[in-house]
Amino acid sequence: MDRHGEGVARRGARGVLREDHRAPGRDPRGLTATAPARYAWAVAPRRNGLVERTVHPVVPPRAEYTLTEPGRGLRATVDLMCEWTRHHIEHIESARRPFDA
Repeated sequence: MDRHGEGVARRGARGVLREDHRAPGRDPRGLTATAPARYAWAVAPRRNGLVERTVHPVVPPRAEYTLTEPGRGLRATVDLMCEWTRHHIEHIESARRPFDA
């Protein structure tokens, strides 16, 4: 799971996420409507059955995302991964510098 998928899992564990289609520059069909490669992070959790998307027939369109039971089951794992990352972030950033130069 990449950093975006992790964010969805962490926030979604607390309840329903809502997608505001009125935001400037947003495709009114939503992030996962056309599923371009740059939005693969938004599609993968749904494709894998970790997140459910509910589209409400209102104007402007509104979508809600909720974690499924297996998605909620990942919360402890994601929390541990976040804690591990916080503990090792200096080493990670140091190791990345030569590659990003």
